[in-house]
Amino acid sequence: MDLKAALDLSQKSPADILHLVKDFVAMGNLPSGGHIVVRVDDAGASTHQQVLLYRP
Repeated sequence: MDLKAALDLSQKSPADILHLVKDFVAMGNLPSGGHIVVRVDDAGASTHQQVLLYRP
């Protein structure tokens, strides 16, 4: 499980997108898969951050 306090892909930052792709690949390589939880900090509390996505 990977916790992400915020997710902002609206700026189309190559570094941010690459980091997310690395997380997807890492989860895909696990026998049972995995989960990426957005808007939750490392302590498990909600960050109430807005998730910003973009359309290609």
